[in-house]
Amino acid sequence: MASEAKGYLRVPVWVDDGVVKPLVDDNGRLPIQLGGSGITLEVDVTASVIPTGAASAANQATLITAIQSIQNLVGALHDVGVDELDVNLKTSDITLGVTESSPLTSLQSQLYGWDLTNWRKNPLVWGYTSRYAEYKESIDVAAGSHGLDFSTVPEGEVRVITSIAAWSAQANITRIEIAMTDSSVYYCFRRAVPSAAGLTVEFQGCAILKKDDIAYCMFVDCALNDDIYASALGYTMKVNE
Repeated sequence: MASEAKGYLRVPVWVDDGVVKPLVDDNGRLPIQLGGSGITLEVDVTASVIPTGAASAANQATLITAIQSIQNLVGALHDVGVDELDVNLKTSDITLGVTESSPLTSLQSQLYGWDLTNWRKNPLVWGYTSRYAEYKESIDVAAGSHGLDFSTVPEGEVRVITSIAAWSAQANITRIEIAMTDSSVYYCFRRAVPSAAGLTVEFQGCAILKKDDIAYCMFVDCALNDDIYASALGYTMKVNE
């Protein structure tokens, strides 16, 4: 320790068996009194007394900058109705395994799902667009077999028929057939003989019709002037949107 002072430095001491020792207080500190006015004491410090992380000019400047950024953000949020708020999102890179040789090309026309192991082609996800209901009738038909056709499924639509009922006001017909065709193949859902006039022959299920398919009911061996009827219920789904 080096010092320069205009005055005097008073250090209390005591004598122990002829040895002069400084007189310390109860805390082991040495009380020093500087006498005189305008005294300057220069001290050489061998180690910093400021603990790690304590306030410093640099830390204070960093803190001020951070607080100012928060103030700017708060102000922007208050004025979000008239100002723009830019937000930068940072994420880690995510890597997923792909087993398809050309997944991007395949994804353009098909739906894929990740099963935590592989990319797999999903079946068509069914959805509801609107209710489907049709009613057909033919009054005073000629003798012979007659069909009642429902409308053709249009492009961009899948039709799901859940119920078809067919009946005749008379008891002359031999049987009723409920079926569908794709203009080349005949698919029969139900074939039965009504037990009495006005009683229905019914199909209950889930018949899925694609573009150009037609559902219909065939009445076999009608008598002259018979009246025949048919109704269908289900729903449609758009597949081109």
